[in-house]
Amino acid sequence: MNARLPHVERAGLADWLPFGAEADSPAEQFAAWLPYSAYLADEKLFVNRDGLGFLLELMPQSGADERMAEVLVSLYATCPPGTGVQFHLFASPHIREQLCRYANLRVEDADQADKAKHWGRPARNDNLFHRLARQRVGHLLHGAQQSLTTGFHYTIRDFRLMMSVSVPGDAGQLNRRDELVALRESMASTLRSASLPNRVCDAADLINWCALFTNPDRISQADAPNLHYDDGREIRDQIVDFDTIQDPQPGGLTLWKEGSEDRSKHASTRSSPSPSALRCGRWAR
Repeated sequence: MNARLPHVERAGLADWLPFGAEADSPAEQFAAWLPYSAYLADEKLFVNRDGLGFLLELMPQSGADERMAEVLVSLYATCPPGTGVQFHLFASPHIREQLCRYANLRVEDADQADKAKHWGRPARNDNLFHRLARQRVGHLLHGAQQSLTTGFHYTIRDFRLMMSVSVPGDAGQLNRRDELVALRESMASTLRSASLPNRVCDAADLINWCALFTNPDRISQADAPNLHYDDGREIRDQIVDFDTIQDPQPGGLTLWKEGSEDRSKHASTRSSPSPSALRCGRWAR
C-alpha cells in the first residue's frame, strides 16, 4: 500500500522533517556526555567536542625498572600546552577471539575441502587435535565468567591497556593535525623503546572499547558481536545502545537494561595517592 504525502510548501517541509536538528545527542541520553564526534580516517585522528585526539593500544606490563621509568618520562617532553594523556587498563573477559585463533592452528581433516564445498562454508574438523582444542576452549571460556577454582577467585582475563591523547584544536586546523600525527609517532617510538609494543586504534576500536563500559550487558556476553563504525553518524551515538537506561543517583551513575541483571555503576575518584616511582615486580590494583 502506497500513501501519498500531502502537498507541503518547501519551508513547511523543513519543519515537518527536521533535517536541520542539532547534531548533538539529546541531553537526557548518556551519549550526550561523551566527547567523540567524528573520525579522520587518513590521519587516524578523532575529532572531539573541544579538541583532537588519538588512541593507542599498548602491551600491558607487570612491572618496570629505572630505565623504563626514565624512557617514559620523555612521553611528555614534546606535548604542546593543554595536552591530556590518559591510561586505561581493563581486564576483559572477552577471550573468544584469541581462543579461536589458538584452536584454528590445529591440522585440518583430510576431507576438509570436500566438506566445506558441500556446506558452502568451513566445516567443523573431527580429528582428535581439534576435539581436544574445542574442549580446552570451552573450559577457558567458562573460566572467563566463573571462577575455575573453589578455594579462591581465579578467572581468565585479557588485560588490555589503552592510552588516549587529546589536544586543543579543531579539524579545520591542518597544521594542528600534522603536529598531532607527529606527536603520535614520537610517543609510539618512545613506548617501543620502553618495551611497550603498541598499535594505532581506529574508530571501530574506540567504539567497541567504550561500549564495554556504557552497556553493561556486553561485558557478560562472551560472544557479543563487534560494532562497526558508520561515518554517517557521530561516534558518541554509536557507543551507547538505544535500550541502555541511565539512572543518576547520589552515589554515582548506574547503567542497566530491562530484563538484565547486569549493572554498571560509574563513580569519580575522590583522591589519588601521592606520586611514587615505578617499582619492578609490583602490581597496582
